[in-house]
Formats: sequence, structure tokens, C-alpha cells
Amino acid sequence: METTAPLSLSEKLDPRSSALIVVDVQNDFCHPEGLCAQAGADVSPAIGMIENIRKMVDAARAGGILIVYIRSNYDPPVLSPALAEWQMARRGHIGLCLEGSHGIEFADGIAPNEEEPNEVIVEKHRFSAFWGTRLDLVLRSNGIKTMVMTGIATDCCVESTLRDGLSRDYHIIEAKEATSTYNPNSHDGSQTVVAAQFGPVVPVARIIEVWNAAEGNARNWQLAVKSAGMLRTLRDQVEPRHTAVILVDIQNDFCDEQGVFPRRGTGIEAIKAALPKMRALLAEARKCGSLIVHIQAQYGLKVRNVGAPHGYPSHGPDGICSILAGAEFDEYEPSFDDVGSEPCLPNTWGEKPTPGFEPLPDEIVIRKHRYSAFLDTRLETVLRAHGIRTVVLLGVTSNGCVETTARDAADRDYYVVVASDCVAARDAHAALHDGAMKTLATHFAQVVPSAEIAQAWAEHTIVAAA
Repeated sequence: METTAPLSLSEKLDPRSSALIVVDVQNDFCHPEGLCAQAGADVSPAIGMIENIRKMVDAARAGGILIVYIRSNYDPPVLSPALAEWQMARRGHIGLCLEGSHGIEFADGIAPNEEEPNEVIVEKHRFSAFWGTRLDLVLRSNGIKTMVMTGIATDCCVESTLRDGLSRDYHIIEAKEATSTYNPNSHDGSQTVVAAQFGPVVPVARIIEVWNAAEGNARNWQLAVKSAGMLRTLRDQVEPRHTAVILVDIQNDFCDEQGVFPRRGTGIEAIKAALPKMRALLAEARKCGSLIVHIQAQYGLKVRNVGAPHGYPSHGPDGICSILAGAEFDEYEPSFDDVGSEPCLPNTWGEKPTPGFEPLPDEIVIRKHRYSAFLDTRLETVLRAHGIRTVVLLGVTSNGCVETTARDAADRDYYVVVASDCVAARDAHAALHDGAMKTLATHFAQVVPSAEIAQAWAEHTIVAAA
């Protein structure tokens, strides 16, 4: 991964890729008759904060900068016992920012205009505006790299959101006079922590000055800019500098005759036939310098639950069934014991890479415990850290973990390329393999032969060497 020098304040505040985030400037938090004030909180600091946020909103509107208004809602369907207890302990009541109430409305002076293409409201139900919301989707969909944080409370929802923002690889800038809380010491302490750990705390006037001085009118949220940035050809999509080659579950239990599934009578001739093509494409990926990520399944009792890919004995074509409803319970009492049908148990031969697919020292290995390589793993963190835009998938099984991972990658806004001759399913699932390829090609990915991918890489290599 290439490292870059720290960005200047002007670079971070580039109007093309910075967004103004306005957190929870709502009556229940800011108004003298709101629930927080009724519970004894001093909301007077919010008056000056709102005026400073209004100035920033005006500057952002004038500069065509993306503005995201965060709106809290704690209606009963999203109010957990833990959060209700917190509300009662801190505020003496339950029912903060309820839909239809005066308290949920934005405070005077803060009036989002969702008719404008660069103004968005994101509803949240926890302290962090990333938790269970579309905030990350909105930011990445509009090419945002820097979050300019404002709102209430400095030490609670603002800080919670910016902490999660940095963890998602956004640059963080907090507007010094455009946040507030109910305790001056907490406000000052939070800004001290933020400045030391997460990003600079910058005066409002300085932020506006940088925005006003910026040149050009192009903004990443604009349709023309988005259109111009599209990668329209396979060659452009698999450019090695922004491409990761992801090898899915190429392990002994899935790909060797002595693996769990073949031992139960499941044929893997299609998988064995695809292995040479997989090795060849891996060699080409290493030659061109793409990021290589080895996804390795690992199951077992510590990560097993009712939804885990655990097999149960069955008289079906595979000899096992991966769902409880299809198991032969008249012959087998269901339990969480391993009955010899669970693949890739820790520290076994079955979980090791199939020969020829051992990771090199500079390649990344990620363990997964469900079908998708994204679920509960560090895969997306790795891809973001390396500036990846495209993932090329190969491995097994095409209708299982490959398809699930491809779908999740597409929903995370990656270009997805599936090497059609480098993915395979068990022999009994030939029809499922064909269906998976059709589904992926229709909705989620480019499905192309490995030779086309290798040719595109070769062309990039020739250009780079010239």
C-alpha cells in the first residue's frame, strides 16, 4: 500500500469531497422547552452554536457543499431496554425525539431543504449517526472524504459519530464554535480528546474562509462528476492499482478428494477442473501487482450457531443438508456436536489452503465464519485502506460463498468481476452454478473468462513499462 503525506487543511476541506454534518440540532436537545431542558440541562450554549451552524450552512449552500442533517428518533420500535434505562437515568423520562412531537423538529435557524440535491436528512436511533443508518452510504455515494462536524452534544453524539467516521476512513474536522453540550468541562474535554486523537478542531471562520477561497465548481455529488468518474470498461475496472483479487475458500475441505464433502460422497470434479485456471489467474494477479486477499473459511463450535454453515446428515445428493429442516432427524438427533460434516475446523488439514494457493508473505489472509467474506471480518477495512474500487472473485463455491460475497461487494459500491472459469460448485450443484452465474451477470457483476482479465492486466503492465 502506498503511503501519502498528511493532507493540508485546504486539501481536507476541498468542497468537492468535504461534507458538513449537522448532528441532532433538534428542539428536545436545544430548545428551552425541550425535554433536555425540562430535565434540568442548561441548553443556553446551544443558542450561539445554532447561529454558528447557520453561518456554516449558508457557506456550504453558497459553495455547493454536501450538507447532511442528522435527526434523532427514539420511537418505541427502536428503543431498547438499555437505551430506555439511559434516558430515564440521564433525563428522568423516556420518549426523546418522538415522531410527530415538537421535540423531534429541527431547531429554529436550521431548516434542511431536501429539494436541493446537496442536502440530505439521515435519521439515527443511537448516539453514532453511523449505527443502523444510511450515513456511510450517502457519504460514499457522493465521494466524500472529509466530515466537518457540528451539532450537539459535543461529548456524546457528535464525538460518537466522528469516532466512527474516522474508523471508516473519513478525515475528521470539528468546527470549534459549532458544537455544544450541557457541561462546559465536558465540552472542553471532548474537544481536547478529538484534537489529540481524531482530527483538528478548527474555528468556524477558518473553515468558511477555506471554502470561500476554493476554486472550481465541480462537486463529487453532481451527476456530471459521478458520470465522468465511472469505469466503463473491463480494462478500466481491473486496473491493478485499485483492484483486489479475492480468493474464496480454496481450501482442502472444499477442493481435495479427502475433504469433508467428498468423504460424504459429494463429487467435486468441477471444482478440481477449475483449480488450474485459478492458479493461472492468481499468477497473473501477482505479476501485475494487484492486491491479493485470501479468504479462508473457519468454522467450529466457537462460531457455530443456528445460522452457521454447519451440515447435518441427509440422504440428499450431497449426503448432508446445511439447514435443519432438511436433515434426517429420524436417524440423527440434532445437536451442536461435530458429526464429521462440518468443514474447515480450526487447526485441521481441511482448513489449510489447497496446494498451489498458499499465501505469500505480503498477501492478506482473512478468516470468515459465514458465507459472505464481508460479514464480521476486516475485509472492507482492508479494501478501503488500500483504495480498492474493484474486486475480482475466484474460488468456491460459486452458488454459495462466491455469490454471497459478490452480492455484498456490489452493495458496498465496488465494481465486481467474477472469473467465470475460476469459480465452481460441487457436481450435484451444476444447475445452481449456472443459475448463480446468470444471477450475478444480471444484477451484480461482470462475469467473464479469466483470459479476458489477464489480457487487461497485461495491457496495463505494458503501458506502465513504457
